[in-house]
Amino acid sequence: MIYVEDAGTQMRVRLLDEIGAEPETFFLRNASLPDSYDFSYNAEADRFLVELRNGMLITVDRSGTGLAEVSQFVQTGSRWMASWAADGEQVVYVRFDRGQYSLWISDIDSSGAGGAADMIYDTGSRPILYPVLNPRNPEHAVFGVFDESSGRTDLYSFFADAEEPEGPLHIQGRLVGTAWSPDGRFVAYAARTVAATTIYLYDSEEHDTEVLIEDTDADSRLAFSPDGRYLAFTSALGSAYLQIYAVPIEGGEAEQLTRLGAGARALVPLGWADVQVPDEPEPEEGQWQIR
Repeated sequence: MIYVEDAGTQMRVRLLDEIGAEPETFFLRNASLPDSYDFSYNAEADRFLVELRNGMLITVDRSGTGLAEVSQFVQTGSRWMASWAADGEQVVYVRFDRGQYSLWISDIDSSGAGGAADMIYDTGSRPILYPVLNPRNPEHAVFGVFDESSGRTDLYSFFADAEEPEGPLHIQGRLVGTAWSPDGRFVAYAARTVAATTIYLYDSEEHDTEVLIEDTDADSRLAFSPDGRYLAFTSALGSAYLQIYAVPIEGGEAEQLTRLGAGARALVPLGWADVQVPDEPEPEEGQWQIR
């Protein structure tokens, strides 16, 4: 498990080989790197995608010195909510410019820099939340659109060459995280209401949604294991401090992966280092529908 540990004065990226073992620190944020909102890691590119608070979206290597710009915001402080394609050759992100939200896919070259970028959808003034790309088809995205008046999020499925998205699936609360299983079948998402945060699992084959775990304080980064059997998330379940847990997608108790104390202010599971995507046919447009 790869995760970020934010101790306030220092942010470390850790590699945990097995539960109970001492984690290895293999990236320490460069002193010249500004404060960041979020990290995500891609094993194929062996790089981190970093949202900076100064409005830039960059990638960086493990040493923290190989910085490359993907894109730059017009409005400083906005959230990209960016995520990788499974092959590390594209990223999807949200732009917020002059009060308008739009969804973009950008190519990533061998140096980690952004290349050609295409806007695939816009929602006007409605916030787009946590887009994620299908591991079997990098031009297929799932994302949320939040309605502030109702406090509800609509979850959509969208193919880059389509005119309109499929869906929506109505979610009570604000979407605070998404993840796609390696085989492209399941989408996990976390929704936060005033009462609690709940993690759900959507089955694209059965067109069914079930509650995976309730009453968590899950953060925005969810991560499937390479075999798709477990979902990692951040919570204070059974602990006085935030920890990373993994829950089986077929149901069962969540298992605590980290044992950290008061020094860890925030934790973000970034995924597993050895990501293996099953060799299965890519879904075609119309096969995957939210309903």
